[in-house]
Formats: sequence, structure tokens, C-alpha cells
Amino acid sequence: MPRYFFDVHTEALEKDDQGHELPAIDVAHVAAAELAGELLRNHPENILLGDEWKVEVRDESGAVLFSLLMLSVPSAALAPTTIAGDPA
Repeated sequence: MPRYFFDVHTEALEKDDQGHELPAIDVAHVAAAELAGELLRNHPENILLGDEWKVEVRDESGAVLFSLLMLSVPSAALAPTTIAGDPA
């Protein structure tokens, strides 16, 4: 069975040195989504506007197979307003 490694990128890199034996890449994708959900559920205060978290899944050779991104993107509604002719 192939081994998949789940590296977590938040403020710092948490590299998975153990990995998990899983039967197929689609199972690894589900496991990565569950890990991402766990990160958000357990530490929601840590992802601030403009932050990006990522779960990268590697195979045994070290090749990154896919990434799951979690982004906190401010909308235009949060952009500072300006008065015509008066720079912000």
C-alpha cells in the first residue's frame, strides 16, 4: 500500500515524517480534507484575514501530489474608503 505524507503549512511548516499507508490517492485526498477541517475546528482564531494555510500531500519519493488551501480573504467591503481627491 502506498504511503502518503501530510505536511501542514501555517505560520510554520509541520512536516509529516511518519506518513500514512492508504489504499489510493482519493483516500489521501479525503484524509487531507479531514486534517484541514480539524485544523480549522481546533484553531479558528489562528487564521486571520490575509492568511493562507496549506496541507500538502507527498508520496514516498517526496513529490507533492496535491495541496489543499485554506484562505482568509478580505472582501472589498472591508477596504478603506476614500474621499474623492483625498488619498487614504
